[in-house]
Amino acid sequence: MKRRILATALLATLVASHATCPTQALGQGGVVGGGEIEGGACKAGESFANNYRPSSFCAGTMSYTGTILDWTQYTILSNTTTPAFGTWYTNPAANCGYYPCSSRNAVTNMQVTHTQTNQHCWTVTGSVSVAGKTGLLTALFGELGVTVTIGGQLNGCVTFAEAFQWQLPGNHCFNNRGRDHTTVHTVTGKVDHADARYEWTCMWNPQEGVWASYNTATYCNPTTSTGSATTYGRTYQFAPRPTNCGGFVETPDPCLGVRSAPCCSPLIECGDQVPNGGNQCCDCYSPA
Repeated sequence: MKRRILATALLATLVASHATCPTQALGQGGVVGGGEIEGGACKAGESFANNYRPSSFCAGTMSYTGTILDWTQYTILSNTTTPAFGTWYTNPAANCGYYPCSSRNAVTNMQVTHTQTNQHCWTVTGSVSVAGKTGLLTALFGELGVTVTIGGQLNGCVTFAEAFQWQLPGNHCFNNRGRDHTTVHTVTGKVDHADARYEWTCMWNPQEGVWASYNTATYCNPTTSTGSATTYGRTYQFAPRPTNCGGFVETPDPCLGVRSAPCCSPLIECGDQVPNGGNQCCDCYSPA
């Protein structure tokens, strides 16, 4: 899955007028070179950045273009939803037979009600500060679309009870079927931080009158953390009618062959042939 960068905190302005380089995952640029970091602090400016010049080969001139201090980047690595299906329910045909229309039962919906225990769970590991890890969890739960109070815990679960209701429609002649559909939604991501990000541009002249360039970055005191967050969703699913009764079945079939089938045959709606002078098995008539 393509990685998606959520946000980048730029807590210092570039010290050069060159446009900001495209964001790049830590480790691709890397911290290289020598130079002692004075006082243990990373500094802005070309003089200090030269301690971190890129080691990648440049066919032309590698130029320093700017510094971002206290650089932080959150990246979504994966976003997956796994279904977990419940038991099938059946709302039987209300009038499976040939009756006077005035004698038919009313068609009613079946209400299905559940109270289920669900969880929001999360975990984050790595060397980024607690603030950076908390920010990653905020980004992950934001991607899930839920709000969770983690109480200062970087690993844990919150358990809660959730009431869930849905209705299974009724029909005169079809046994309609439906089931709960639980989704397990998991998002993973990472946070990269560096006390300073140094940005560089390599420019070269591959042929007369043509210039080419690429951007790269190096980092002072880089750290990274990864994490995941999981939540549960609830919905429901109706089984289609058989295709000969006008139903549409997706490919692959999410209902694995379960159908809202007619209660009897012959039924004209399902393409059945009705004997001459006879009646279909499920219908109503008005007495003469």
